[in-house]
Amino acid sequence: MQWFKNMKVRTKMILSFLLVVALLLALAVVAVLEMSNVDHLYEVAIHNPIRVKECVMQTQLNYRDARRLTSLMAAYTGQDLEACEGYYKDGLAAIEAANTWLGEFEKAVVSNPFFAQADKDTRVAKGNSVKEMLAQYKTELLDNMITVARAGDRDRALELLTHGAPIADDIRETTAGMLATSETTSQDYINNAKDGANQTTLITVIIAVVAVIVAVVVALYVAGYFSGLLVPCAAFLKKVGSTGDLTLEARDQAGIAAYSQNKDEIGNLTAGIVAFVSRVTDIAKELETVAGGDLTSDIKPLSNSDVMGNSLQKMVGNLNNMFGEINNSTSQVSAGAKQVADGSQALAQGSTEQAASVEQLSSSISEIADKTKTNAEMAGRA
Repeated sequence: MQWFKNMKVRTKMILSFLLVVALLLALAVVAVLEMSNVDHLYEVAIHNPIRVKECVMQTQLNYRDARRLTSLMAAYTGQDLEACEGYYKDGLAAIEAANTWLGEFEKAVVSNPFFAQADKDTRVAKGNSVKEMLAQYKTELLDNMITVARAGDRDRALELLTHGAPIADDIRETTAGMLATSETTSQDYINNAKDGANQTTLITVIIAVVAVIVAVVVALYVAGYFSGLLVPCAAFLKKVGSTGDLTLEARDQAGIAAYSQNKDEIGNLTAGIVAFVSRVTDIAKELETVAGGDLTSDIKPLSNSDVMGNSLQKMVGNLNNMFGEINNSTSQVSAGAKQVADGSQALAQGSTEQAASVEQLSSSISEIADKTKTNAEMAGRA
């Protein structure tokens, strides 16, 4: 996942949202395709079987009309030939219509995409067998019935009805079987369509759940990715602003250092924060050294724009200059004091010598006084 972490934040966000959008699009596409498939299945399940059933039922209806008309011909034989001619004509039309519907039945069967070829062949064969039965019914019953009607032989007409009963039963049973098969097929299609709809619903729900899970995971990952850096950084900056403590917890330091390895904006921000904290820590150590009285610290500003570095370097330089001047002044004061001390010593020595001279003078004066007194006494005696 390092390749993802190295992406720009904007790229991360776009990629994450595109992933969610892609899942939603996949959900929409799958839903549309599945619904189209289900719709097609329903169409086949409804329209094609209905068409097949319609063809079979219309065939049955036209055959029943032909049989009814044949019975009417037998009833009117020997009584109304004109009516029999009309019934015969309508009967031929009914047989022809039944054959037409059987042709439509064959088309509907052949055009059904869900029928296997063997199934199509079986159904078409049954339709053809009904056509043959109808042709037999026309030849052996309908055509013979009009011939008998024209001859006016009523008994023969009744015999023909009895003779045509097995053919009628075969047609009825065969078409009933075709209709039952169509009903079964339609029900099978409906069940398949329901299964397809259920499957579509299940797939849609699964994709929707996956999309939601991916969206939540992406959201949590992005949120965790940002909060994993912002929370410790915010706490650190708040601590620095409120207490001035530049100490960074080992856990937070490891986490922030891990973020600084990324090549995105967050990684660049983290690297900047790490560099800032490191620089401020270095400045704090230098200040602590200066505060301890060590002015030998060599401060190297990072650039001309390094306000703290330049200011600290200037401060240390000014302090060194100030203490150098103080040292020079102290040396000068010390020299002057030594001179004063030497003068005082010389003055004291002169005073001592002067005192000795005074003492000698005083002794001399005393001697003079004594001699003067002696002289005075001698003069008095003289």
